Amino acid sequence: MILPTPKMARLSAISLSKSIKIPETDARQVIALLFNFNSWNNLIKGLPATQPQVEPTALHSTHQFMAEKLSEMVGVDNGPAIYELIKSISPFGKKPKAYRVDIEAMQNDDNTILDFNEMREMAGMMGEGDFEENMMSFLSDMMGRSDDPAAQRLSEELKNTSLNDFQNRMRISHPIDPLTYANIFEGVLEWDMPPFEGDDIRDDNVLGEPCFTWLDQHEEEHPVFVNSLVVSPGDSKDKMFFTVLDMISEGYDEEFEKPILLFGNPVFKTIDEKRFSVIGVWNNGDGWRWLFLSKLKPWEQLSAFPDSLIDGLQNSLDDPAPPAELAEFTVNDKYPASLVYHTIAKPTEEPKFNEGGVGASFTIEERYIVGGVTGWQSYM
Repeated sequence: MILPTPKMARLSAISLSKSIKIPETDARQVIALLFNFNSWNNLIKGLPATQPQVEPTALHSTHQFMAEKLSEMVGVDNGPAIYELIKSISPFGKKPKAYRVDIEAMQNDDNTILDFNEMREMAGMMGEGDFEENMMSFLSDMMGRSDDPAAQRLSEELKNTSLNDFQNRMRISHPIDPLTYANIFEGVLEWDMPPFEGDDIRDDNVLGEPCFTWLDQHEEEHPVFVNSLVVSPGDSKDKMFFTVLDMISEGYDEEFEKPILLFGNPVFKTIDEKRFSVIGVWNNGDGWRWLFLSKLKPWEQLSAFPDSLIDGLQNSLDDPAPPAELAEFTVNDKYPASLVYHTIAKPTEEPKFNEGGVGASFTIEERYIVGGVTGWQSYM
């Protein structure tokens, strides 16, 4: 079996410890077992002084073997998440990196939760070819049958587009109603905004341009951006998030001080028996920080939880965990705030507006939940 140097094995253990939130001593034991040694000390004694040159085919086989063994050790299916974890912490790369995977959530997987990775694997078993080819061919054919010229143009584009590129495009391209999020900002969160009427909020949402403004503790205005993107803490491989952030970062430090980026939908997770919801990120001047679904305003959140820097999305909010005052609140002593937020942002039926057009009522109903390997979930 191919073996790494002691230094790379140590870095791999550190990355594994951060990825699945176990003590470093336990992570070292896991690494030893992955290489068929019964203890960390015996592994270190048996490792070479120089890093081996590994051919891609051999490296792929080694990673597959390690993924299969790790999945058996922790009692989860050997799916794409475990393989991505192994590739990220691999001692045969330039530098092992943490890749957040919530093993406990995978072990306690609820059948009512939809898992896109499982759906992807199942779809890949249908027909000849892999899932991506089948899906892109299906979408292209479906668009091509339409009489709409725009749909036919999209059909041609899909023929030369990978599924990954298409998914990323769709993640940031869902319709966004800025006024809806302004009402959530003021009505649900009860955060401060300049006085506004419907006509004061732009009708469309343009990538990289603010939808409205918020007021800080000094009553100074700062921009609020909204994107249909949904991001999970710990998902450090989410490149599209950084692309969206770059669209904002190019100008905010020259014109603005504390921009907020709201996601299209909250993500939530139970940590230390309390449910926390993340609705976006904000920049307080020294870096981008997670923004919680909480009555605490952004600067109050910073005071309560200084460790909220997103850290390249590596901050999964597991350790240290957010304080209890940032836990998600309930509405009318009944509904989780994230469900109310989601229902308003993505209603299944038209809201009923009050007389004069001020205020509206929404039907709050349970929605399907989708979960990822980081343990964070969101409503559909």
